[in-house]
Amino acid sequence: MWIPAVCRKVVIEMNRKISVLIISAIVCAMMIVSGISVNADASSEVPADGLYKVDVPDPASMCKILAEDNNTCNLLVKDGKMTAIFRLNSDGYDKVFVGTKEEAAAADPSEWIYRTEEKRTTVDEGIEITSTICTYEIPVSALGTDISVATHSIAKGDTDGANYVKGWYDRTFNFSNPRAFSPQDTAALYVKTLDIPKLVSDIESLQASYDDLLQKYNEAEAAKTAAEKKVTTLNSKIAVMGTKVSGVKATAYSSSHKITVKWTKNSKVTGYKVYRATSLNGTYKLVKTTTSNTATITGHKKGSTYYYKVVGYKNISGSPVYAKDSAIRMIKAK
Repeated sequence: MWIPAVCRKVVIEMNRKISVLIISAIVCAMMIVSGISVNADASSEVPADGLYKVDVPDPASMCKILAEDNNTCNLLVKDGKMTAIFRLNSDGYDKVFVGTKEEAAAADPSEWIYRTEEKRTTVDEGIEITSTICTYEIPVSALGTDISVATHSIAKGDTDGANYVKGWYDRTFNFSNPRAFSPQDTAALYVKTLDIPKLVSDIESLQASYDDLLQKYNEAEAAKTAAEKKVTTLNSKIAVMGTKVSGVKATAYSSSHKITVKWTKNSKVTGYKVYRATSLNGTYKLVKTTTSNTATITGHKKGSTYYYKVVGYKNISGSPVYAKDSAIRMIKAK
């Protein structure tokens, strides 16, 4: 069945989001039921693949880890490679770079690591306060070692006596003491990162868009079917109107002064009308309607001359459509 491209896109996107939601739930359930554990090895520079909590001191007096994280962050180890996932106490930094500020300024923008944002609303004495929580992910080469990281400030003005303007600043990060997440914590964190309420909202929005597009598609499909039917009907009419009966012959018989008219069957019509006149250019009257290719006509006068023609027809959409007149045949009654 033909489906518009935009409708296909909505269906595919909706199925993708539903699949993510279902798969995520299954993964989380499997993790909790099976009790997956990831044990950190304090003596190993790179822990086994898994998710860990690590300590991280504040990189600078004006660049601190989010207070509620208590100078800790998450460490993801996959295929032996470590990635630190940390949150800062300020939304004044839009991106970071592993290296010095000079290296960051000279680097290709594709090498900069941009933050992800989460809007949070709290209520203090009846007043809603919206803040932005910024998360950053950087590769970690080794634990317990100082790592040079440049942070890019978008703030301007005095902050605790320090005049911070837009630009790169040198910071030092040190990630240490990895502790394994429990399976429940791992699953909970995974579910949290999915933002399930947003996924559900997106799916509901996509469902509404899909329903609207489906209605428009059905309307378009109905219009398309009607148009195709009209074209088919028109083509059928053209085919009938463009043809005519051939091979018309007339034979007179003395018995009851009958005249038999025969012709070649035409596949483009389903019926035939036989007309008779008493002069070549006279009025032709219908004397026989048949689906056969022969007709026997009575009511002639002996010695009189008659003129016959045959017209094919076909009923299309409840109405007869006629072909061209056949050649006229003259015959004298016996």
